[in-house]
Amino acid sequence: MARHQSTGVLTGIRIAKGNVARGSSTRTQELAERKRFAGPVHWNELPHQELWKAAIESTCPGSLARAREDAKLHVLKRRLRRFDSTEHKIYLEIECGRTVELLRAVRDRYREFLERRGAAPLAEMYWVVARFGVMDWAVMALRDAAFRYISDCQITAEQWDLLYGNPSRWLWSPDKETRPVATHIHGGATLGENLEHLLKRGVFDEVSVGGPFGRDQQKRRAGTMMAAGFLRGLDSKQTINERLQLWDDCRPWTEGLAVLFDAVQEELFFQHNALGDDGRRAESKFVQLSALQRIVHKHLRDMVSGSTSRKLEEVQWMALFRQLDEAQIPLTNALSGRAREVLMALKKKGITINTWVECYTTKATVILDDGARYSLRREVTHAMQNAADAASLQFSKIWRADPTKTSVASQRSGRAKS
Repeated sequence: MARHQSTGVLTGIRIAKGNVARGSSTRTQELAERKRFAGPVHWNELPHQELWKAAIESTCPGSLARAREDAKLHVLKRRLRRFDSTEHKIYLEIECGRTVELLRAVRDRYREFLERRGAAPLAEMYWVVARFGVMDWAVMALRDAAFRYISDCQITAEQWDLLYGNPSRWLWSPDKETRPVATHIHGGATLGENLEHLLKRGVFDEVSVGGPFGRDQQKRRAGTMMAAGFLRGLDSKQTINERLQLWDDCRPWTEGLAVLFDAVQEELFFQHNALGDDGRRAESKFVQLSALQRIVHKHLRDMVSGSTSRKLEEVQWMALFRQLDEAQIPLTNALSGRAREVLMALKKKGITINTWVECYTTKATVILDDGARYSLRREVTHAMQNAADAASLQFSKIWRADPTKTSVASQRSGRAKS
């Protein structure tokens, strides 16, 4: 399982202290957990791997209750390579059901974890869990399901590469002697890398039938085959039709991949629609944020106080700036005010800064028109804190409750104790 990398944003969720009565093992455990997360707690500091493992365990893999279903899968895995559409359908129904079950377990484990710490407001916390806990793990779960499915189908490497992998090694061979030897896919690192490329973070943000595995997606990917098609005397329309025909010829496994994607995306829609109006209002505010504000808000918001963290370790700042670079957010367009002035002044001096990481690691300074010396690193970190504050202000307008009053979660726990 790939390491979890959250793209989540914290929206000022507060952790109420609460009182824990003595003499209860459960409450003692809660107290230990609260002490463990005492002080500022950010979304990317939650024990995501532990919650993922707890979700898997809660589905009881390998249990007696699952024996009959497991037996069907054992038989079907051996028969997928026969490409019988009925057998593939039964296999996919079981796999889709288990993936949906796992995603609901992920949702429940995150909610339980944050509710025990008094996270409030609950509607916002539920939305954060759905948008950044469940959705991130949904990508990982789909990668795993697709990996197992393709490995068991044992399709040819040529079919996979032409449709979803690297088609160049098959298309640019001048003659049969130089073409690669036809082999079958049995899993491995190459397949895993292909799936990571196809199923990137944010793949579920775009609604489409089958996602990157769908038949319509082959029209987009036709650009990778255009040049080879021209060499064979095919125009663009003929090249597209050739890809669509290949997708059809490879049924049922091409359609099976599309079904896996659709099942996961529909489950995400289902969980989103179950959030209620408050959760959707939180999402509408998130959508209005710039890409910079979304990423910065994730790294700098404090779950305990809802304020912007002013003191971060170097590793935390580097994680933020690396993600900004990965998101390809341009420096000159995103920066404004004093930070932009310092960046432009350094460029005039011949000091070129091309990445966000370089903004943080550089020790370059410059004297501006006011006669004061400024450090790019200092001004950029101030700009990030201001961006997080601006994002938090937008979210704070959603909630009518007074943040100085007791949270809903702590009120519920108080009634339970009485």
